[in-house]
Amino acid sequence: MNDVSEASSPPDGTLGEGDVAQLEPAALTPGSPPLTADQAGARLEEGLALYRQGSLGEAIGVLVQAQQGFFTLGHLAPLAQCLLAQGRVYRDLGQLEKAVQQFAQASSLARQAGDHKAVVEALNLEASVLSIQGEHARALERLSEGLAAARRRGLAETEANILNNAGQVHLALGDHAQALEHLKAAYELFSALGLKSRGGISNLVNLGMLYQRLGDSARALEFFEQALAASREAGDQLAQTAVLNNLANLYLGKGEWAKARTLFQKALNKARQLGLRQFEVDNLDGLGQVYMALGQHPQALRTHVQTLAIARALGDREGEIDALLNLGRSHLAMGRFGQALGPLQEALSLAQSLGNRRSAYEAHERLCEAHRGLGRFEQALEHHQEFHRLEREVFNEESERRTRQLSVQFDLQRARNEAEMYRLRTELEQKAREEAEAKVRERTRELEEAHLEVVNRLALAAEYRDDATGEHTRRVGRLSALIARTLGWPEPDVALLQSAARLHDVGKIGIPDAILLKPGKLSPPEFALMRQHTHIGSQILSGGNSKLLQMAQEIALAHHERWDGTGYPLGLAGEQIPLSARIVAVADVLDALLNERPYKPAWPLERAVEELGRQSGRQFDPAVVRACLEVIRQGLLEEGAPE
Repeated sequence: MNDVSEASSPPDGTLGEGDVAQLEPAALTPGSPPLTADQAGARLEEGLALYRQGSLGEAIGVLVQAQQGFFTLGHLAPLAQCLLAQGRVYRDLGQLEKAVQQFAQASSLARQAGDHKAVVEALNLEASVLSIQGEHARALERLSEGLAAARRRGLAETEANILNNAGQVHLALGDHAQALEHLKAAYELFSALGLKSRGGISNLVNLGMLYQRLGDSARALEFFEQALAASREAGDQLAQTAVLNNLANLYLGKGEWAKARTLFQKALNKARQLGLRQFEVDNLDGLGQVYMALGQHPQALRTHVQTLAIARALGDREGEIDALLNLGRSHLAMGRFGQALGPLQEALSLAQSLGNRRSAYEAHERLCEAHRGLGRFEQALEHHQEFHRLEREVFNEESERRTRQLSVQFDLQRARNEAEMYRLRTELEQKAREEAEAKVRERTRELEEAHLEVVNRLALAAEYRDDATGEHTRRVGRLSALIARTLGWPEPDVALLQSAARLHDVGKIGIPDAILLKPGKLSPPEFALMRQHTHIGSQILSGGNSKLLQMAQEIALAHHERWDGTGYPLGLAGEQIPLSARIVAVADVLDALLNERPYKPAWPLERAVEELGRQSGRQFDPAVVRACLEVIRQGLLEEGAPE
């Protein structure tokens, strides 16, 4: 890795021999009389202003004039700034290869000029384009180099931009823990600097996208609305377009079709006004999905055809795959099975060439549906088998990655806790005992609160997949605490159980949606796979030193054991089952009975109470059932337990 702090420059600060070859021929074409330094500087400022206003076509023409002027004068540093500005324009126009070339040339010239800030900026911008192109490893290399240089030079705003971009790359990779760490660090820097730049707006958008991925729609909406307000205040049309698209996708995911359609249309109009073809693809794709959800299939079909044409013109291969799949889905929804075959087969071929297995198995699934509709059952079976094979491969990889990430996250948190406690104990021996003990108590409380926050987020991440509100885990925690209190547990243990019970189904992170959300009865192989969530949850929570994690692990493993010994995964019976798991088993089943699930409607309380009575001594510990019925008799079930 090159050290940008050691970049050298010619003694006179002018272009060296061979620099001409780095510049685009168009920038060297003679035109009007040469510009003075002041005139070239004015062109550069004008071009930047046009870019901020979203007038990209005008901006590139003015910036090329400025580039010609600075080249003729031999001024390296402002010439690098011209190239950086042009690279931004090309990036936003979707001309990614051209953008990468401009950023690389700018970096080379800035190194010769000794302009370390411009070098770091070029690395950051090049990484942003590499990430769009899917080259995440190269993007992270550029960002790591740029971050080290920015910190050495004390470039706080540039450091914030790099941290934000790194968070965006980790988000694209599905590494939510690293994404949150980088995005929060960027947010704190932007807040401390009091900036409302495009970087700060992008950071708000990325935080919103992260919380949307984690199922926290309320927090996501909060960040998106902040970003929209900031972009309007700054008069940044391009940023407004991006935020509107993210807001539209949020409402699309929530099934609020009218709001999603309005926002997609607004974003599309702005994208067309600004000449942002890539944004057209994103918003047309969203509009097509809305029309399909509303049953407006002809309109959806026309929209997907437009999306496909633009994606092909831009060379956006991933956008092309999505458009082809959506086009096939539209034909299928209209019963046009023969016409669906062409785009779906093309999507499959393109996905296979790019190594995109997720899109490939979706194409197989739709092709199975098309062939079945045409009565070609042999071909349908072939695609059905390929769909399941690829889905299993992707699921196994993602399940392993998620488990590994969560295990590493908990290990890291434990290591930090232990290191901090060791430091404070050492301090206790060196300083006054009372002062050090007070610090230990305060730090322990802070660490416990941070640990509890991680646990709550982890519980929500597992639960939101089959409970859009995420309230199931909270209700099970509250009811478990009420039952334990009725059984005479001490209050500290009651509070511990209330938190630990929320993680009873954390292993569902490793179960495919096709099984988890299936409305009908599971087949034997599917049920066997569903049972694995107890082992997955236990593995994620294993090795913890805290009482909270230890109790959560025994609950995750044993909450499906039965009092009569016929449960799973270990076939434990009676008091062999940990009491915490016996309590959660009753709370979990009662809450599932009383609330609607994908496979059943909600039961009335009287029917649920009768079922608990029937299962007492068979599925459940009779003493726990009696305590639960006492909670219901006292009317505490509706009131809930204090947080």
